[in-house]
Amino acid sequence: MKKTFIVSCVLLGIVATVFGIEKGTSNIPMAKEIPDGETIEIKTLDLDGFRYIKELHKDVKVHVFWNNGVYGKGLMLSFFGELNSKVHNVKNIIAKKVILEDGTQLTREQIREHRDSIMLGNDHKSLGFRVDLDTPGITNIKHISGEFEVVKAVGFIEVTSNLLEDKSDSKENKIGININIASNWMGGRYYVLIIENAENILELTVLDENGNELKQTDPFSIFGVKHDHVKIYVDKKKGGPFAIKLKRAERLQVQPIPFVLENINLMTY
Repeated sequence: MKKTFIVSCVLLGIVATVFGIEKGTSNIPMAKEIPDGETIEIKTLDLDGFRYIKELHKDVKVHVFWNNGVYGKGLMLSFFGELNSKVHNVKNIIAKKVILEDGTQLTREQIREHRDSIMLGNDHKSLGFRVDLDTPGITNIKHISGEFEVVKAVGFIEVTSNLLEDKSDSKENKIGININIASNWMGGRYYVLIIENAENILELTVLDENGNELKQTDPFSIFGVKHDHVKIYVDKKKGGPFAIKLKRAERLQVQPIPFVLENINLMTY
């Protein structure tokens, strides 16, 4: 069965959502503008894998998959693709229309939605997302369409915090960074920082009290309902104070990108 792929291009920059940055900080430099106007589009998009759950066995606590019983019975599809240019983030994937091989169109209730069903690769161009369907059996897909959002950073500023004490509940008063968790981890230190508007952080550097950069043993990550929790792993000993240097987007542009895939034959994967 031949599969076709259709996608619409959009010009990023038509709709802009502006996220706030630190206010009232006298030494923040003027934002350096990054050229805008680049067309963002999907280069490729294809089925990466699938799974089907026929029965749930909650009564005897046998879970075939790690989240068996969380999403329920049905068919979950995993897609992998690549954008033509780097972006800051991708989010809010939604499948709006699904037609099965026999012509049945699924209802909105049969297309289950989950948070964090899309993720951006560390090259900031590759992406993957899941679509979870409540179907009565394994079936090929005649049509699936929906959209997700790409987020592009425009302009940036750099600012360095005051020193933080290496302990939980420590807080500095320049940016307002708070240490939620400070703990030993794999010979180094692990922290969860609370940083307002962390979603617009482009780069994060950890500095010792003399201004020297400390090695991060894993890339920093942002989580939490308000996108204000930042997880970092640092190669340092307990006790030494440190500062956080941030490179932040002046503003984030958010634009939906529609996608359409047709004639998906599961038996060819």
